[in-house]
Amino acid sequence: MKAAGFHRGPDGIWEKDGRRFSVNVTYGFEGHTSRLVVLKEEARRAGVELHLRKLDQSAAFKQFLEKKHDVAWMGWSTSLRPQYWEHFHSANAHKPQTNNITNTDDKKIDRLIEAYRNSLKEEERKRLSRKIQQRIHEIGCFVPTFRIPYVRQACWRWWQLPDPPGTRHTEDLFEPFDAATGGLFWFDKRVHNKTRQARKTGEGFEPVTAIDKTYFHDDK
Repeated sequence: MKAAGFHRGPDGIWEKDGRRFSVNVTYGFEGHTSRLVVLKEEARRAGVELHLRKLDQSAAFKQFLEKKHDVAWMGWSTSLRPQYWEHFHSANAHKPQTNNITNTDDKKIDRLIEAYRNSLKEEERKRLSRKIQQRIHEIGCFVPTFRIPYVRQACWRWWQLPDPPGTRHTEDLFEPFDAATGGLFWFDKRVHNKTRQARKTGEGFEPVTAIDKTYFHDDK
């Protein structure tokens, strides 16, 4: 920062030419507030001032798509295969209503994404995908933050799960298209038929709560 001409102001925030290193962090879910408060204090120690802007979810998302934000605090869901063009190609930068909310405009990424989209070879696409991710890391347009280390779900009794019910990286026990992190469940027709018969006779079943700690590590 000093090499770039910044200095610490009276309150410890980096300054340059009368401008403070201060950014607005826009988000749309109240549950993130406690996390962001911690991040705000940690950023202040590093000389960065964060202003937290909580909007309702629709207003926050609209602002992101219109590129009227400094920092968007959010998470995108992922597809079966990475789709980089909509999020990181310059064709979608500097214009509203696109998913390139970081306004990434980088010629190197453009070339890699175009090669990735045009390739029909699996190994080549894997290699290009890793290069794209490395470049995204280098320019810092996207910063990973945290990951909730658990999954909590409910299901009817005829849906069965293995032991353990998921993998170390499972985020959805009932994701049908990802056997690596979810999708390990199956339908038990016998239990389903038994349950249907119980409904007809008025028989009830006690709810079952299962807590699996296979991948739980208590750092304490």
